[in-house]
Amino acid sequence: MQNIQEQNFDYLFNLRQVNQLKQAVLALENILSDVKRNMPIDIHVIHLKEAYQSLESILGSNLQDDLINELFSKFCLGK
Repeated sequence: MQNIQEQNFDYLFNLRQVNQLKQAVLALENILSDVKRNMPIDIHVIHLKEAYQSLESILGSNLQDDLINELFSKFCLGK
């Protein structure tokens, strides 16, 4: 993931999208850090949702909350 910080993102459309991608990467790095520190899985879900929302913002899509809730319910995690 460190390579993402160093990559050229000219193929993305604008600075907002680049920043959203960096936010998604940061959220995923937070998950890795939390796993190494044996943090509760509910904390991972928070970061996973942050990454998902950042990527969703890049794509310009707004998925229904039902779909998101269904995805996370399959993991039996807190919301």
